[in-house]
Amino acid sequence: MESPLAKLLQVLGYLLAACLLPFNAVALNTGHTSNYTVQHWNMQQGLPHNMVNAITQDRDGFIWVTTWEGAARFNGRSFTPFDDSNIPGLEARSFRSAVTDIQGRVVLGAPQTGLWRQDHGQWQQLLAAGHPRLSMLLLRTRNGDIWVGTESGLFRLDDKGKLQPGPKLSHRYRNSWVSAMTELDNGYLLLAADDDLFEIDPQTRQARKLNWGTQHIGTIFNLLQTRHGEIFLAPQRGLYQKTAAGLVSLPAFEKLRISAMLEDRSGNIWISTAERGLLRWQGNVIEAVGEKEGLTGHNTPALFEDSEGHLWVGTTDGLFLIARSTTKGIDTRHGLDNKNVRTVLHARDGSMWIGTSAGLNRWKQGQVSTLKSLWGEDAYSSVLALAETADGIWAGSYERGIVLIDGNGHVKKRMDRTSGLSSNRIRALLADGDDLWIGSHGVLSRLDKAGVIHHYGPEYGLEDGFIVALYKDSHGNLWIGGGQGLCILPPTLTKAHCYSRQSSPQLPAQIAFDFLERPNGDMLIASDHGILRWDGKSFHRYGKAQGLPNESLFRLMPDRQGFLWVSSNNGVFRIDPGQLDEIDRGKRSQFSLMHFTQDSGMPSSQANGNSFPAADMDDDGNFWVATGAGVAIINTQIPANISHAKVPLVIEQLLVDGVEHSALELIKLPATDTKRIVIRYAGLNHRHIHELRYRYRLLGFDNKWIEAGNGNEAVFTNLPPGNFTFEVQAMAPPLDWSRVPQSNQTSLRFTLTPAWWQRLDVQLGVIFLSVLAILALLRLYNLSQYKRQERLELEVKIRTQELNEKNHALQEASQVQSQLMQRLELLAGQDELTSLPNRRSARKQMEALCRVQAIRLAMIDLDHFKCINDRYGHETGDRALIIFARLLQQHAGRLENCARLGGEEFALLIPDAGHDAALAQCQSLCEQMAATPIHAVDGGILYCTVSIGLSNPSREPHQLLREADEALYRAKKTGRNRVCVAD
Repeated sequence: MESPLAKLLQVLGYLLAACLLPFNAVALNTGHTSNYTVQHWNMQQGLPHNMVNAITQDRDGFIWVTTWEGAARFNGRSFTPFDDSNIPGLEARSFRSAVTDIQGRVVLGAPQTGLWRQDHGQWQQLLAAGHPRLSMLLLRTRNGDIWVGTESGLFRLDDKGKLQPGPKLSHRYRNSWVSAMTELDNGYLLLAADDDLFEIDPQTRQARKLNWGTQHIGTIFNLLQTRHGEIFLAPQRGLYQKTAAGLVSLPAFEKLRISAMLEDRSGNIWISTAERGLLRWQGNVIEAVGEKEGLTGHNTPALFEDSEGHLWVGTTDGLFLIARSTTKGIDTRHGLDNKNVRTVLHARDGSMWIGTSAGLNRWKQGQVSTLKSLWGEDAYSSVLALAETADGIWAGSYERGIVLIDGNGHVKKRMDRTSGLSSNRIRALLADGDDLWIGSHGVLSRLDKAGVIHHYGPEYGLEDGFIVALYKDSHGNLWIGGGQGLCILPPTLTKAHCYSRQSSPQLPAQIAFDFLERPNGDMLIASDHGILRWDGKSFHRYGKAQGLPNESLFRLMPDRQGFLWVSSNNGVFRIDPGQLDEIDRGKRSQFSLMHFTQDSGMPSSQANGNSFPAADMDDDGNFWVATGAGVAIINTQIPANISHAKVPLVIEQLLVDGVEHSALELIKLPATDTKRIVIRYAGLNHRHIHELRYRYRLLGFDNKWIEAGNGNEAVFTNLPPGNFTFEVQAMAPPLDWSRVPQSNQTSLRFTLTPAWWQRLDVQLGVIFLSVLAILALLRLYNLSQYKRQERLELEVKIRTQELNEKNHALQEASQVQSQLMQRLELLAGQDELTSLPNRRSARKQMEALCRVQAIRLAMIDLDHFKCINDRYGHETGDRALIIFARLLQQHAGRLENCARLGGEEFALLIPDAGHDAALAQCQSLCEQMAATPIHAVDGGILYCTVSIGLSNPSREPHQLLREADEALYRAKKTGRNRVCVAD
């Protein structure tokens, strides 16, 4: 029994140890990390099972994972599974552990069948007779030893691939259960077995039991020594640190269940927990990567740092890649009221205002708040536009006009159509000194300091359509972008100059979303057809042909280094604007750009547009972009000259007519039996896997490089015999094929051997004999020609005379046919009874007139015509139709402008006429028809009136027909014998 003094000394020792611990081990500040992106794969992407048990990386750069339903090799895009169903001789389906040996070969541990090693497609079982098959833990030390911890003790894998028993850890009747292992900085092995700790000498391989007082904390499941020599132990719950005075519990990790620990190359300690996901511990800060960041499921012991420094994590929900990123996102998990962000504005106080489909949010000092009751209680609207004046923040809405908010988030003023706005739908706002420019549908408005609203519409030359962008250049011109192109309003506020697809010079786009003036005075324009540059005389366009990943561009912003940042429907690009000039001068054909997408950390690759501003830059150089899934925040402080990323490139598969061959050996195949060769390659830069671009060529067949985009296979069919070298290169942005690192290319050689008849000597002999045969045949041919010539001359004379006779007959038949065709064409477009153009001709004439000018259409119906037919007979009805047709032709002026549409329905096309003239023309026709007698067949005289529906002027045939038909219906409805004009 310990004396009270001994107990007191032990307590004092633990207190002293706690005081000596770094501050970060006692009290830690916790939060969620914002410097990492999370990518996720599960069974839907080909993972054999969602629970990942272990992760490792082979010498080529492939990631290997073990699951309960087999192992899988991952190339960043797809999984290749391995189990007893597809690998002959592999007697395992469930794998628990994984490690890579010193030669880069993968060693996997299966619970029932022991260890398996994979080397270039060959599988080998590493199991000696009599050894246990239950493999639990695998650890490779710096000297290349692989230690195997099992429930039956410790084993070592020797250089020959044989399992050798390790030192005995227990003198009891059963072997010890090894629960944790790690390598110390002195090369010794530290392991936990049962409730004890042991240290193993790597030279003598003898075990020494350590008395660290672990009995009171239970079984140790994880061990870690950092580069600074700190040793951490994780029992079933909590985390302890070894100090000179003993083990000290770390309060920040109290009661947490830790499944894995790892120190990365940057000195961060990563701790995988069941309760809080993955924790990053550095200094006095703990950051969590959990469901909020996209890491879902319960964490497993699978925690691995790859050769690029990226972290791979396995959970019960699949495989995750965690990598540092210059990009992060804010969405509803961070406090936004809606994830569909429409507009972003950087305010003078450093805050960011974020308009969404549900309302307005404010980000300040890392906190997001939602502004309530902008439009009144229980009312909300999408915020599409933001601007800041001296009075505060103005927000434009989808359907409720604009609102002014002060620095405290309180509403100061609301304005809508009742206040003088031309529309409640506002898509663009621009602060201009004390004035506020307001863009809505077809009308530009200016709210001056006195609160008076001035409107600028078609009378100022502005095109009809929504205004989605406003920009003031250095000369005071206001640039206006929208659905009909762009307009430039001079400082004098006189008539604007507009450019569209119909203007001269032609605008090579439909919509202008944003503007940015360059130092030389050129204007850059973000459009739905790429970047446009206006030099004062003409437009230059830069799109996909120049390397842009997408042509629907919404925002142009410069950073502090002079680079141009562009938001689009496919992520964000960083472009050196000097490359625009290089492309124009022919010094380069494509941009060397950086491309940021959802795989880079953006909430969504789809940036939003049709709102203003769609992105903005904050004081720290972060580019805030509105997307369909939140705000993307990209740190633009990236070095101007970025070294091209290393992309380990491997030939993953070689298929010849569907049969797989080893890509490591020189392949010789018969050319005649080789129809189709498929070469699959993979760039194993997992951080940029979706941004990688490839090109390849086949030397010996075609020396030109083929741009493959992000495709990862090349197919060749029916190649001739010869020696071939397949070369492939890979690059991550910025793309510059003239500077491909050596590590980013690989090659494959193969030979197609010719058949006997394809050999050169055989082909030369065949050619020689063929030439002799041809000469002999030519000689015989010349002799026979003299005899045939006389016969041919006679035959030609006879045939010539016959042909002349037939040609004459054909000419006569052709003339008859031409006359018939002309007659048929006339009948096809003419009404047989009235000789007026029919409906088909009228339709063509109307479409032709509409292409050049706005016209009016009058649709005419003979009143009670059925009664005339029924009472006087159809012949009298025909006389009425003929009489009206003559009157209609007189009023039409030109036969082409009138037509019988069918039955008693006629049409009159009226071009170049105002409302009064067109109405007078129709009323005259109506009156003359009513006054014209019709002689019936029985000798009687009758009169017939007409009803006329007149459309408004338009260039749209469908609109003309609809309006004229509605007006005709109203004329008949209101008593007939009248003219009604469309509303």
